[in-house]
Amino acid sequence: MLATLMALSVIIQMQWLAHAAVARPAEAFYANQIEHQNWLNIDNLALIYMVVYVIISLPVSWILARFGLRSGLLTGAVLTGLFSILKGMAGNNLAIVTVAQLGLAIAQPFILNSVTTLTDQWFPLKERALAAGLTVFSQFIGILLVMVITPMLVVTDPSDGSYGKGITTALSLYGYISAAVCLAALTLVRPRPAIKNTEDFDDRTPRLSDITSLLKNRDMLIGLFLFMVGLGIFNAISSLTDAISASMNIDDSDGLIATMMMLGGMVGSIVLPICSDYFKRRKAVLVLCVTGMLPGLSGLAFAGDISSQPHMVYFTALCSTAILGFFVLGAGPVGFQYIAEITRPVPEAFSQGMVLLVGQISGMALVICMSVNNHVWLPVLLQAFVALTMICLAAVATLKESPDMNHEC
Repeated sequence: MLATLMALSVIIQMQWLAHAAVARPAEAFYANQIEHQNWLNIDNLALIYMVVYVIISLPVSWILARFGLRSGLLTGAVLTGLFSILKGMAGNNLAIVTVAQLGLAIAQPFILNSVTTLTDQWFPLKERALAAGLTVFSQFIGILLVMVITPMLVVTDPSDGSYGKGITTALSLYGYISAAVCLAALTLVRPRPAIKNTEDFDDRTPRLSDITSLLKNRDMLIGLFLFMVGLGIFNAISSLTDAISASMNIDDSDGLIATMMMLGGMVGSIVLPICSDYFKRRKAVLVLCVTGMLPGLSGLAFAGDISSQPHMVYFTALCSTAILGFFVLGAGPVGFQYIAEITRPVPEAFSQGMVLLVGQISGMALVICMSVNNHVWLPVLLQAFVALTMICLAAVATLKESPDMNHEC
């Protein structure tokens, strides 16, 4: 079950950011279509995921809680397989690609909102943060693969006469891979185990009062704020990596800034949950993560002020994104598990769905703000992220430790 969820997470993230690392070449490839249909936009392909998530996240969480993990994952697999094939077959038509992206965006919450439900049903307490970390690790694999592979398949040198060529090849490849994974998932997803790790809170019918209960929980509200900032920053930077490169006067769309952030995140998503499970501490790890965000964000925001030499700016940005990825993205699985533990008996799908929801809303807002007037506000917003993180550090220090961790101690 864990391997199945990880595989689905890989491909849904690949589909999300298929164009992100080559946004400028993709704009050149689709130039005629964009010119005649102003609602078509490369940045919108990533933004669609966030908009749709905002609309359907809580209904999908209700479906997961009401009909079970297996039904939710099967639904996500079917939708992902069908729309991945459509996207791959019509890669030269931006309008159809946009429609396919909409279908994939609907599939996304069925996969991402399942993490803590799966960890609580299938793993003992001492392994849950690591299990959640592995699912987040798989998302980074998907993002890293697409950031590395797409620039290899697409002509990204603006001086080349075939600038933008290869977009359809990349989308076709991702479509075939996604279809194969989804077919495998249909045979691998299992009913919940007969031996239960926790009291059967998730078997009861979900209620509207579950949402109000979450909003009355002080630590849940702090957690929502932390995810709003951290996940929002991640979504914004991931969606606009090529624009960030352009703001630093990096001409080639090589995707290395996003690659370094993903590599750091992959390491953090394993190391930090292991530390949390081993030392039986959730809060301390979250404090460490928010503290670690500051040097990463500061380096990215002020790289141009550190040196006037382009290669030093680029090197500083690469190091900063690696640090940022380690702490921001490594905090995700620990935060997911912390939220699930402090909000019981509310079904895990609701609590995780809500924290992902606020991250998508903030990410969507940040992408819009950073894209205004050809990304004119992007450098200023990167600097504002540093101030937001300092506020997060003050907030995370006031959290109470997870009751499950206190019980274990």
